[in-house]
Amino acid sequence: MTSAKPARGQRRAALVAVAAELFARKPYDEIYIQEIAEAAGVAHGLLFYHFKDKRGLYLAVLQEMLAEIVDLHKPRADEHTPEQRLRGLFRRHI
Repeated sequence: MTSAKPARGQRRAALVAVAAELFARKPYDEIYIQEIAEAAGVAHGLLFYHFKDKRGLYLAVLQEMLAEIVDLHKPRADEHTPEQRLRGLFRRHI
């Protein structure tokens, strides 16, 4: 039985997740594409396939983080009052 390859979007998301971990631990200038590729278990050419360069990957990480922050701040259906929205926001952050 052969294992199915992850879809292109899944591979890209996995690369962004690995890069986010590395960027959280070390400054941008101290991280190299080869290091990201090794941490993700892929050839560095795959990173260039999905992202133009390290900056493109870094921008994808920032976009993902921003999307998560925006989602955290969206009020949920059961949060009708400002107090409920604020309490919900705190719960989601914790």
